[in-house]
Amino acid sequence: MAAEPDFGELLFTLSNDDRLEILRLLMEDEQRMTGLANRIGSTPQETSRNIGRLQGNQLVDRTPDGTYRVTPYGSHIHHFVRPLRFLYSHRDYFREHTLSVIPSRFLSR
Repeated sequence: MAAEPDFGELLFTLSNDDRLEILRLLMEDEQRMTGLANRIGSTPQETSRNIGRLQGNQLVDRTPDGTYRVTPYGSHIHHFVRPLRFLYSHRDYFREHTLSVIPSRFLSR
């Protein structure tokens, strides 16, 4: 049995734009590896490596017919990527401003 990846390994997996794009595309629909490679403009070998990393972190799995899909766990993780991307995109603003004055029920939307 393989050792379970640590949290840093998950963050490393999510730190790659191609892997994030693969995850996003698979959220839309199951796809084959070559189709994913074409859509992200990467080689099949590089795409296979990235899918392997996503699989290693249990974010995607391969179906019996050879397509890839996001796991329920991967879907939950993907749900948190968009807010992180928003914070990252507006990091200059958030260096000086806080969200603490906004009720938490609004932050989770």
